[in-house]
Amino acid sequence: MRRALREIHDRDAFRHSPVYGDLARYHVAFDDLVGGQAVESTLRHWTARRGKVALIAHSGGGKSST
Repeated sequence: MRRALREIHDRDAFRHSPVYGDLARYHVAFDDLVGGQAVESTLRHWTARRGKVALIAHSGGGKSST
């Protein structure tokens, strides 16, 4: 029984979501998905200038995903 549980654990069967450090591996830039340079590139530009950024959108508009 323990061996079976160890094997399941080692295959990441219990991991419900990626660890923060692994997220970059799964990231697809939103600009690549929509075929433009309007969202992430603009956000990257303003955050690089150390300005404050506010994301405003309707419910389900992707604020948390951004």
